[in-house]
Amino acid sequence: MNLTQLLMLSRKYAAVPVVQQFRCPNFDSLAVLQHFKQTGTPTFLLQRREHEQETTYLVVNPPVSYTLVGDQCLIQTAAGKTVSQQAPEQVLEAVLKQYQMPRLPDLPPFTGGLCGYFSYDYARQVLAPEKPVATPLQLPTFDLLLATEVIAYQPATQLVTLIKVVPSQTLKDQYAATQATLAKRKAQLLACPPFQAPPFQLTQAFHLRDSRAAFAQKVRMVQRHILAGDVFQLILSNPQLAQMTGSLMAVAPTLFKENVTPYRFYFQHDQFEAVGASPETLVV
Repeated sequence: MNLTQLLMLSRKYAAVPVVQQFRCPNFDSLAVLQHFKQTGTPTFLLQRREHEQETTYLVVNPPVSYTLVGDQCLIQTAAGKTVSQQAPEQVLEAVLKQYQMPRLPDLPPFTGGLCGYFSYDYARQVLAPEKPVATPLQLPTFDLLLATEVIAYQPATQLVTLIKVVPSQTLKDQYAATQATLAKRKAQLLACPPFQAPPFQLTQAFHLRDSRAAFAQKVRMVQRHILAGDVFQLILSNPQLAQMTGSLMAVAPTLFKENVTPYRFYFQHDQFEAVGASPETLVV
């Protein structure tokens, strides 16, 4: 869309996507992510297949992150971390309102906003805040990045879409500079070197968290709750754990290739890193 069309949309929306599109037959999502990733910055990749259409989304240099640890919502920018005095849901609602954008038919469904993960515990924390939620792995209840620069790729058409989110109030002044930034991104992407797997090594073999006897005891407890009418369904897992050094990005090429599922992802923020492939949208 040109500036005139975007200015019309800016009257109704708080932000608009400035876009450049081009064909790239040799697009490698992991190579591009590795190339654009800067030391210390969060990283997000999602490959999504719906209705026979696959789209890869890469988030480049998110300017803000939002992390819920206990009852504190931490907001991190280049200037440092602050603790919000608002409730977590109020913080997120304000961000979504600030970056509300039109959904345009010629663009991928996701053009910017919040990305990352919510744990199931977030629903319990909101619905029953007086009841403490156990976090044995000490992970944040949610960890979200503000995506204002997105690279989307559709392999069926070999189409790359470079997206930069611009606040409507500054669109007219920033449009030319934003287009120049996207042109620079295009040149960098076309010159992107091949993916180089980072170091990765298991320092402890995979093992089940619970012994057979301990897990059987948990199963019997769940059965009692079902018979008592406390629950009608419960997902009881016994995950495998291990220790490692290096980066999980090294296993992503094999995982993505051998697990042809509708959703594949890689997420890294501070000391947390996750990679996975899932048939469901609820992956965390």
